[in-house]
Amino acid sequence: KALLTKPDIIEGAGFFGYIPAYFASFINRSKRTILIADTVESYVTDVSPVIKFLLSFIERFIFFLTWDAYICISHTVAKKIFQEHKENKKIHIVYCGVDSNLVEKVKTKKTPQKTIICVNRLVSYKRVNDVIAAFSIIRKKIPDVKLRIVGIGEELKSLKIQARTLDVHSAVEFCGFIPDHQKVLSLIASSHVFCSASLVEGFGIAPVESLAVGTPVVLSDIPVHKEVTEKGGAVYFKQMDVEDCAKKILEILSNSKNYLKLQKMGYSHASHYTWDVMSAKTEKIYESLYSN
Repeated sequence: KALLTKPDIIEGAGFFGYIPAYFASFINRSKRTILIADTVESYVTDVSPVIKFLLSFIERFIFFLTWDAYICISHTVAKKIFQEHKENKKIHIVYCGVDSNLVEKVKTKKTPQKTIICVNRLVSYKRVNDVIAAFSIIRKKIPDVKLRIVGIGEELKSLKIQARTLDVHSAVEFCGFIPDHQKVLSLIASSHVFCSASLVEGFGIAPVESLAVGTPVVLSDIPVHKEVTEKGGAVYFKQMDVEDCAKKILEILSNSKNYLKLQKMGYSHASHYTWDVMSAKTEKIYESLYSN
């Protein structure tokens, strides 16, 4: 299709889009851009070390081909590939956006019981097991607290076993994959705290969506979480430290005045992450390429 339509600019998005985009643009003599959400070494977990090394090698080779513009979804992603990315005028940071139309439709009230929600792929590096472990500590202080886990993945069975072993299974709801994103936002909005213990994120849209619907966030202190949410009143805990995670959540749930302050900061911060803003930034990049 790229060869037949002769576009002025071709963008490769995602590992399997990079190579066809590059060759199509080379044949067409089109401008070429590459959209990088993260590196394969960060998110590919279910393959052998040899395959992972091979995929990473191929990806790195692709990155260092001649592209007219690199669009990364965070400075954290850019730093994984280009250490001095701020000096390179070809590298652009365009964050992900929140669907403001869906957010405006959310009218859900908070649940009667204190509720914590985690929205993640259920894979090892997302550390959902740490959230469950922290929840078991919190439950000793707040007996009727609830935990919702939204997502699917290879860790589901072991997480259910963990919840049963810690004797919190009756208070943990595994919601699975929810295709209706409006429903996901409603579940977040009706919860009191959003928690992610993830060790790897390219951006992490769910915490920003949580801020947008009035649910304070407690996050692992990885660089991208701080880059994206630090000015939004987010609270951070030490990576893989379940006691610190539990402590931070309990502090939020026990201080109503601070809770309202975090909500207010979250609303304000999330308003900067809209698709209108992000698409306008992307359009400027395209226009600059076309004019040159």
